[in-house]
Amino acid sequence: MKTRKAHDYGQILSGLPVFEAAARNGNFSRAASELGITPGAVSRRVQAIEDVLGTALFVRRGRTVSLTADGTRLAEMSRLALDMTETMLDELGGQLSGSLRIGTLPSLGSQWLAPRIGEFVALHPDVKVSVGTFDVDFSSALKDPVTWDPSDFDLVITWGNGGWRKLQFRKLADEQLLPVCSPAFLNAHPVSSAGDLFGVPRLGHKTRPDTWKTYCEFKGLPISQNLGQPGLEFDHFFMLIKAAYSGAGVALLPSIVVAQDLAEGKLVQCAEGCQSGSFYATVASASALERPIVSAFLRWLTDGSHL
Repeated sequence: MKTRKAHDYGQILSGLPVFEAAARNGNFSRAASELGITPGAVSRRVQAIEDVLGTALFVRRGRTVSLTADGTRLAEMSRLALDMTETMLDELGGQLSGSLRIGTLPSLGSQWLAPRIGEFVALHPDVKVSVGTFDVDFSSALKDPVTWDPSDFDLVITWGNGGWRKLQFRKLADEQLLPVCSPAFLNAHPVSSAGDLFGVPRLGHKTRPDTWKTYCEFKGLPISQNLGQPGLEFDHFFMLIKAAYSGAGVALLPSIVVAQDLAEGKLVQCAEGCQSGSFYATVASASALERPIVSAFLRWLTDGSHL
């Protein structure tokens, strides 16, 4: 058995976060981008660990890398070691460090999360946060489909009804739909009640086509008063928002994605809102929820005025 010196252990321990990122991403360049270093630095750290252990951790084929059997075992132990370190630092009151990968829907990310996430980063400056998006076809027959790879994100913020199988969710807030338009549009098309909305141009969401029907039902309006489909339909909420800015019509939008626009006066609420019956939630694996960084982010989400 090879005798290792303190220096050898130092080489391994200091390189574990780099190795774990490379193993998880399956790519040195992506690991480098996540850690804020160069791909060459990742390669040198991995090589140093391989030299100390006397074994190959990756099979290298050009720019493609894959874990060996020894690499797979070390990757599992590395994640456990890093999680234990995070937990210990959290219990000792130390500064959280490491990485946090958040996934969210495009409109929710651009309109709600992006303007607020800087506050969390300021509270935890040693945590590297990355935000990615995924698409979900809400018009499909699938209920709350998991269209993302749970290993790609530590935590996902999404919309639905609680049907994310094999993952754990925590409800954040019920969805409130608000009819909104530009101030200029409201001046040109006076609206004083919910029923008046069906006499003016309306905007629709292609993958959530029943929102106006839901609004009619919630307000007790006869469905026959819903005079056909909206004249303009869009794939994403941020497209609806831009169209509403321009005065194209009234959009029925979640309060969570238009709160800032309403506060700034870019949009105005022109009639009473309604509940959609769905809600926003965080979705994650049980193991991810045990990480102190994930717990800190959840506390920040629910303790502050972010919803």
